[in-house]
Amino acid sequence: MECNETGDQVNVLRTARRPGSASTGQGRGPLAELGWRRWIIMAVPAIILIAFDYLRHFVLPFDVLHGWTGFLALWSLALTGVLIFSQTVFAIIGKMEQQVLRHNRELEATAATATALGQTLKLKQVLEVALNKALDITGVQGGIVCVLDEVKQELVHMAHRGFPEELLGPLHRAKLSTDPIGSQVVETGNPVILADLWKDPRVAEVAKKLGFRSSVSVPLKADGRVVGVIALASARERRFSPSEVAMLLGIGSQLGLAVRNAVLFEDLLQRNREQSALNNISTAVSSSLKLNEVMVAAIDSVMELMQAEAGEIWLLQATGNELALAIHRGLFPESFREIDRLPVGDGFPGRVALKGEPIVTQNLADEARYLRQSVKEKSFQFFACLPLKSGGRVVGTLDIASRHQRDLTERDLQLLVSIGSIIGVAIENAALHQKVQNLAVLEERGRIAREMHDGLAQVLGYVNTKTQAVRRLLSMDQVPQAEEALGQLEEAARTVYADVREAIVGLRTTSSSTRGLIPAVREYLECFSRQNSIQVELTVDGQSDVALEPTTEIQLIRIVQEALSNVRKHAKAQRASVQLSAANGHLCLTVKDDGQGFDPERITRGMWPQLGLRTMKERAESVGGTFEVSSVPGQGTTVKLVVPKGAYVR
Repeated sequence: MECNETGDQVNVLRTARRPGSASTGQGRGPLAELGWRRWIIMAVPAIILIAFDYLRHFVLPFDVLHGWTGFLALWSLALTGVLIFSQTVFAIIGKMEQQVLRHNRELEATAATATALGQTLKLKQVLEVALNKALDITGVQGGIVCVLDEVKQELVHMAHRGFPEELLGPLHRAKLSTDPIGSQVVETGNPVILADLWKDPRVAEVAKKLGFRSSVSVPLKADGRVVGVIALASARERRFSPSEVAMLLGIGSQLGLAVRNAVLFEDLLQRNREQSALNNISTAVSSSLKLNEVMVAAIDSVMELMQAEAGEIWLLQATGNELALAIHRGLFPESFREIDRLPVGDGFPGRVALKGEPIVTQNLADEARYLRQSVKEKSFQFFACLPLKSGGRVVGTLDIASRHQRDLTERDLQLLVSIGSIIGVAIENAALHQKVQNLAVLEERGRIAREMHDGLAQVLGYVNTKTQAVRRLLSMDQVPQAEEALGQLEEAARTVYADVREAIVGLRTTSSSTRGLIPAVREYLECFSRQNSIQVELTVDGQSDVALEPTTEIQLIRIVQEALSNVRKHAKAQRASVQLSAANGHLCLTVKDDGQGFDPERITRGMWPQLGLRTMKERAESVGGTFEVSSVPGQGTTVKLVVPKGAYVR
């Protein structure tokens, strides 16, 4: 019998609301249940005795009834009637006591559910307590509690007893379309009672296989909406009483609220986890600008978040039509590296790179689109391939895999897509940074080549010319002139040696994230003063100790080195100073000396290379700065560099 007819529903719902029922939470004693009938019970025996005595004296005509024999006979009949009546009353009271005990047990189940709700927010634990109490009270052998997944239209098995695991499926989920009883409860919002499961063609086969004969299924409701189902099944044929159904409805209402609260709580936790994951991954991928370090941090963070056993990143090559496996983390790297290059459009990574949409599978072995057979042979089941995007353009893919199936929700997928965008931007930035560094290295090599050409190469050319001159002088026996030329060669050699030594010290002097610009400059000035016997003073105001971009720091150091090299070579100075100051959003670097100076108006463009002025100007312009040289004959020279605010980080 199904409880979907109007009369049965009314009876069940009335029982659920009846005072004294399990759902009201108010138990009543046997005498209270009798009400006005208890006065009849006390009065009837007395009325019977009085009636018999009246009959004996005034109605019955037999004289024998007026003697002791009649007295005993009539009173024996009266007492027998009283005893029969009393036993009947006791039987009624016993039945009512059983009802009260059953009501108390039902109240106990409701109270236990309420207690569990108050003690924990873990939904599974609450559902298990409620289910066990319901099974103990009804005495049936099996029960299950399911929560409705409205998005996927599935019933998720959260708690069960007496049902085999294979019935629940690997993911403990069942589509409503495959569960006729559950879908009926969800659609109607009313309980469904089946007194004989074997007569219902929808479930007869499964019921016989499991050994269940009768069942009752009631909805879990919250705010009038069905959020789940609780079902009990009996191994023997039986009818579930209205009070039992009412008890289950009461439990269902409590569990419905628990499900709603748990969903809200889980949603809050999920949002916190998602935000934490995004923050952690953003921090991880932004902690370095080295491409390999960024990829390692990214894939490790995603694998930890999704509890994956293997992960990899594919990067789109410069040609735009091929992907290369850039990094693998986790299990079986040799299997995943079976193929390390894929044309765009081939395999999971190629298809994702082509369409920009993720691919997720729970059964990798059956995927013809997945090309690496050795990975399938390692029993991997779950595989997700996600696009890495930067500016809406796919720059690669991120893959994660597991040998166990994983229920990846739409929300999980959206989170992974967002993470993919973060990682994609970080990878693109790291790649661009690497290109900038490579370009900076090439530019630095060009500057060093020009400096060597303008300095060392010209001196070596001079040495070569003088050597040939000395050879001619000696062949003509002009020894004094040859000795003079050799002296000039000796002076040129000392100059070259000093330049080379200075260049070596200069190239060794670099800044770092731990030292910064000022310590690097101070170290170089100390070395310069010792080697050249020129006292150099460093002056720094309080606001100039700022964090500079590494490329900016290097260029400032090289300008200081080139300016002091001019002091050594040309100024004939005894003292020099280097000053760093910050004002009006600019960083100012000034190098002064007390040497002989020169007239800037008489310096031709052809003399700039010898003085290193062209190189210093190029370095200043590479960091967005301005470069000035001022000098007066006999009053020294001043070199000034101003770097705008955008070139350094406060």
